[in-house]
Amino acid sequence: MKKIISLVLAIALICSLAACTKTITGPKKTNESEQTTQATTENPEIPPEDASAYEVVLNAINKTTGLSSFGATTSSHVSVQYLNVNESTTVKTKINAQGVCTSSLRFSAVSEYTEGSEKINTNVYFENNNYYVDTYGLKVKLPASRGGDAYDYLAEINKYFFPLSESCYESVPVTPLNGGRSVIVDVSAEACEKDFEDIIKETVSSFEESGLGEVKFTGAYIRATTTAQGYIDVYTVSLHFDWAVQIGGMYANSEIDMVWSIDFEKYGDVSVTAPEGYASYDEIAADEMAYTLLAQRVAFMQSLDDIHAECDMVVEMQMGNNKQTFELLNVVRARNLASVPTVARSTQVTLGNQTQAYSIYYENGYYYYCDNSESFKFSEGVAKDDYRSTSPTFDVVKAISAQAMKNASVMISGGVTNIAAALDAETFIKDFDVIVSELNYSIVGSYVSEYKIYAPYVNIAIDANGYITTYTVIYGVEIPLGNDQSVYSDIEACVCFKNPGEDVEITLPDGYWNFQEINADILY
Repeated sequence: MKKIISLVLAIALICSLAACTKTITGPKKTNESEQTTQATTENPEIPPEDASAYEVVLNAINKTTGLSSFGATTSSHVSVQYLNVNESTTVKTKINAQGVCTSSLRFSAVSEYTEGSEKINTNVYFENNNYYVDTYGLKVKLPASRGGDAYDYLAEINKYFFPLSESCYESVPVTPLNGGRSVIVDVSAEACEKDFEDIIKETVSSFEESGLGEVKFTGAYIRATTTAQGYIDVYTVSLHFDWAVQIGGMYANSEIDMVWSIDFEKYGDVSVTAPEGYASYDEIAADEMAYTLLAQRVAFMQSLDDIHAECDMVVEMQMGNNKQTFELLNVVRARNLASVPTVARSTQVTLGNQTQAYSIYYENGYYYYCDNSESFKFSEGVAKDDYRSTSPTFDVVKAISAQAMKNASVMISGGVTNIAAALDAETFIKDFDVIVSELNYSIVGSYVSEYKIYAPYVNIAIDANGYITTYTVIYGVEIPLGNDQSVYSDIEACVCFKNPGEDVEITLPDGYWNFQEINADILY
């Protein structure tokens, strides 16, 4: 359900109509004496006292959209009630804009997205057709030409900020309010569905994609208040839907409410401040946000001096009616990687009911090996492999290519940032060639040149301090053996970092100082 609500909210926020079809602003919203100079300069035409509700709203919108700068707060709220459950998302955005609908447009926006107890803060600054965005711990430059219009908050205002058809205002009273006026319209679906046609289609299709039932638009509520000078003060649009939810054998009438509101706080001159250091933000395309976030976090993890990771790979294999499960568990503990490293690796291999386990400890140029039957040491000078390597961790934990991450999603839940991406097979094989090649070899005992990858998927969790806590890779593989036989395998490889950022404790092998030294690497 959260995905559905998030999708609808995203549509409501970022689906651009015209990038700039109106100008939103007006004189300062303080008191009458402070507004005199600006009002005189703009020479607003205040509608007569006997103006109809439609004329009051239309004139106020036209006046407000006729100025070039403003300060306002927008609020978008979506709530869904079903089976005694109420889920909601809210976005509040504080906007200051100058030079609206001119080549010198600049604006700053501070936005807070809330879903349940989760909050995401995003800061956006716009100038010269570029968006400078600070979100998810990233500071990036998004040119409008490269998809940056996802942060075009003015398009959201244009989308909702219009009067209904004149017929909707019949018999609607105009009420005096704080020197200005108030108009409230409660209108049926039949009377206003053409006015909100695009928004209704987007909302209905988004919820019906879940396959849980039919969605029907049931009506709208509009409230507009104006200042004494005839400008919009607060403008609110509420749209209501019924959703006939069917979950298994359970049926429930659900209500969907979408409320959008803009509160103008300043009309005329406003201050638009660029963020410090914004000129040095790295330029990316809008669909590279997940890639950039992942690349930064992987590089950060690779730079850690201490690492404690559990690397678990489970393979479920099937050939004909024969099924087998293979598991490889590597536990890596490392200290002082940048100076004088100490590394302990323990490995456990399980095939069916058989298990083998061994460990390798590295210290001061020597490897100490032990298993259930023997123990010995040998120097790194004779070693054929780097057994102190943290490769069991970073063969899986890696920055996937930008192309592979174009359709990735980024969400926050429980204070954890989650990145999820479904990859195409060709890109996946290139990015994870080490684990794919080694696993294929392990399954059939020889080099594999022909195989097919199915449904590769990655999911990464990042904690509030920016540490990757889990990195999971899931995919399927088919390896033909000839004679119309194939091995089918489902693979899940997961790396879990334990207490990232803290010092790692390493347990030394019992009696390791007495291990007998050998002069060759018999493990190779």
